[in-house]
Amino acid sequence: MEDIIYGSELEVLKILWDEGAMLAKDLANKLKETVNWKRTTSYTVIRKCIEKGLVAREKDDFVCRVLITREEAQEREARILTAKMFDGCSDSLIASLLGNSKMTTRQIELLRVVVEEFSTSSEEEN
Repeated sequence: MEDIIYGSELEVLKILWDEGAMLAKDLANKLKETVNWKRTTSYTVIRKCIEKGLVAREKDDFVCRVLITREEAQEREARILTAKMFDGCSDSLIASLLGNSKMTTRQIELLRVVVEEFSTSSEEEN
């Protein structure tokens, strides 16, 4: 099973997604601004992101760049949650989300469109 992306790691990823590759020192400064981390904390979390294959570091100038898109991270976390809490049944996850949220009419309609598109693409694959 894939490793989950912890909240601290997500902070690093969000900055890299929003701003692109940057020097580790600049990333640490940005983390100081956004979440008030000390430099050592920032470097520890960056290192963990590198170890997990979420971020790459260029050896020469210590530039950090993200290796996973926001959408890939969302899909990864959804797979982990589905496997862990819903025995791999994504329909149970969706039922839980729908049962515990107050969705607007617009959100329900958008969800309906997504389900219809997914149904159509699944039928075409079969």
